[in-house]
Amino acid sequence: APLRSLAEAGLPEIPFDANPAFHVAINHRLDLFNDIDRFEDSKRKIKVAAEAFKPGLDLFAGVDVDTNNGTASYSNFDADAYYTRIGIDLDLPVDNLSARNDFRRVKIDFERQIRSLSQSLDRIHADLRSGLRGLELSRETYTIQNNALNLANQRVEGANLLLDAGR
Repeated sequence: APLRSLAEAGLPEIPFDANPAFHVAINHRLDLFNDIDRFEDSKRKIKVAAEAFKPGLDLFAGVDVDTNNGTASYSNFDADAYYTRIGIDLDLPVDNLSARNDFRRVKIDFERQIRSLSQSLDRIHADLRSGLRGLELSRETYTIQNNALNLANQRVEGANLLLDAGR
């Protein structure tokens, strides 16, 4: 009985477009999320590597205690025993060969991640199209087999009628 009701209902057509299916697929594929994260990481690394080319200016200050004469202690404070330092450290990007090489390496990795992400999206899109074609092929096969079953049933009825008629 369930098979008869299923056969009577037939195979309902479900229209499914590739574009909405692709959006559903990219929103639920964890492997694609990993590729997107790797791409975003490589994009951030470019910004970090570019920062190495900028000049730096640091201000430093310090206080030292001269303990060589043995008179410097908290109970016996001598202002001459303490030395202060203050200065500026200027880092000019004069010889940045290593920073340049790092930047190139990071840029190459970024391009690699773009290609990897593009390949992942293309693979998902191709898998989706292949799956939709497979569904359409299965639908057509079902329709052909259903038509063949109806034709076979008509031939059986025709043969039975001929048999009843004595031919």
